[in-house]
Amino acid sequence: MTSFFKYLALGACTCALSSCLLSRPDAPSPRYITSTLPAASAGIASKYHLRLARVTTNDPFINDVLHFKDGELRADSTWKWSIPPHQVLERTLLFEAPAQAVQVVDQPGTAALSVELAHLALSTNEAGDTLLQATALVRLSTAEDDVFIIKVSTEEAVTMPLPGNLAAVSGQLMTELSAAIWKRVTEQISL
Repeated sequence: MTSFFKYLALGACTCALSSCLLSRPDAPSPRYITSTLPAASAGIASKYHLRLARVTTNDPFINDVLHFKDGELRADSTWKWSIPPHQVLERTLLFEAPAQAVQVVDQPGTAALSVELAHLALSTNEAGDTLLQATALVRLSTAEDDVFIIKVSTEEAVTMPLPGNLAAVSGQLMTELSAAIWKRVTEQISL
């Protein structure tokens, strides 16, 4: 009976040892890209007082660099964003507000805006250029309880292969998107 347990123990050790020796699949460790933000724009006299309620995204792959190919979004197998892009957008919205005559305040009763970064992906146009494209949906709630939904999109060329100039381009793209958001919001308020 004891020899049975010896063989059982030997078999268990062999199985455990062989499972430790199994090769693991080659999975590259992720590499991270941090958006490089340009210098803040010079401020002008504040004409509008707005509250930035929130900046969000519903993208479950928000930290992945996404490629739009063949009608599908695919995550890059190597590159990821070090800071979620919607947080970069929030920073650039705060940096760009003074350049658009906007003072961001935290006062009840002022017009508020919520921004959702709906899309941020690399795609290729008809000419074969790689573009970083972003789309934001802006919900503007005025002091009079009017609600407006504004769609703002922009794109910038990127050099390939990655990372290329993606860090600088993504920072520039978010700055342009922020400026376009403030411009569209202030136009809507001025109507």
